[in-house]
Parts: sequence; structure tokens; C-alpha cells
Amino acid sequence: MILAPVITYFLMGWMLGWASAPYDPFWAARHPKRAGWMALAGPAANFLLVILAGLALYIGINSGHFVFGMGSSDAAPAQQIAQLFGAPEGSPLGGLASFLSILFTLNLLLGTFNLIPAPPLDGSTAILVALPTKAAQRYMEWLSNPMIGMVGILLAWTLFPRIFGPILRAAISIFH
Repeated sequence: MILAPVITYFLMGWMLGWASAPYDPFWAARHPKRAGWMALAGPAANFLLVILAGLALYIGINSGHFVFGMGSSDAAPAQQIAQLFGAPEGSPLGGLASFLSILFTLNLLLGTFNLIPAPPLDGSTAILVALPTKAAQRYMEWLSNPMIGMVGILLAWTLFPRIFGPILRAAISIFH
């Protein structure tokens, strides 16, 4: 939880980390559909925050308190995220606009990434909702192999830039 973000920051210039809810594999094996629904809770919370931040930004833009596109294209990615939305010159709401911009973008990123159906991400467990119980139990057994998780993370990491760009552009287009 601490070492991975620190190591990836020093090796790649950005942080990679993850969180995990307390997990009982025996419960998941007995109740695979419930485990699938539980896996959807994190991404659902992310997308709820995206919607709430998006509504606040939309209201702020339409009322003239926020403006779209404050960031420069040559800024670092973290600065670009914080500066997607801003406040007009001299407005005291610049910090709020940056906060909402970060809340919007990072939760869209986290929700999207976690829904990729590659183990150990939530999207791979969410598949259980659609499977018959016996098939879901066999799938859970297959997921328990640690190598599957390593391959899944590498696959997700490779696919994510291709997936997220169009999703972010579509989400931002709502504000134009």
C-alpha cells in the first residue's frame, strides 16, 4: 500500500497504488454472485463521485463561476487534471474548481480502470454476476492463481491508455 506508490513514483514519475477491501475467499466461493455485486461497489462509488463533481462543475460553468480548459497542454499530467476547470481571473473559487476537476477526473480514471475485466481488478470479479453459480465457482478457483493476477495487471496497464482517452474526451465533451 505504501511501497508500490513510492517505488513507481521514483521509477516512472507517477504513482501506482491500489486498495483492497477485507476479503474472505471462503465467503466469495460460497456466494460468487454476491462477490460480483460487491466488486461493483467500488466502481459505482467512483462513478457516483464523477456524477456529483460533474454536476457541480456544470452548474459552476453555466453560472459563470467556473471556466473550462484552464490548463496548458505542456503542463505535467497532474497539473492538467487539476486545471481542466478553473475560475475566472480574480475569483476566490479557483481552489474549488481545481478540487472538483481532480475529483471528477481521478474518479473517472479509477472507476474505468477497475472495471477492466482483468484479474485482480473489480471488473474480473463483476463477471460473476452474469455467470451461473457453478461456472462462477470454477471461475473463482481459476482467479485464485497468483500468476493470473500478474498477467491481468500487465494486460490492464497495457490496455488502459487506449480505453481511458476516449472515455475522458467523451466525459469532458459534456461541458462544451
